[in-house]
Amino acid sequence: MSHTLNKSGASIPYIQGQTSSSEGKTAWYIFRVVALEKHLTATYGPPSIISSDPNHFKGHTGVIIYDTRGTWSDATGHGTLWDGSNRLGGNYSPSFYLSNGVGKLWITK
Repeated sequence: MSHTLNKSGASIPYIQGQTSSSEGKTAWYIFRVVALEKHLTATYGPPSIISSDPNHFKGHTGVIIYDTRGTWSDATGHGTLWDGSNRLGGNYSPSFYLSNGVGKLWITK
């Protein structure tokens, strides 16, 4: 998600203890979903939609974060782009991610 934000012009700033760079400190990356959610909220405000019902996200586009606690032992969430009906990247359905928690969508125009 950080790569996409950086390439779109919504560059991730250096955030001590939360970002890293493999590109000579010219592009910063957030690897933890908790830190990504904090960054999105600080930059764009609270999520436009928070729901455990996949139908609430239909027809809206933006950045979505799924709470995956209880789904995987090594991750608390997943952030990706949402095209109005599908997440972009990967094969899992929205209901897979929402089965144990909520999704949060920052709507883009």
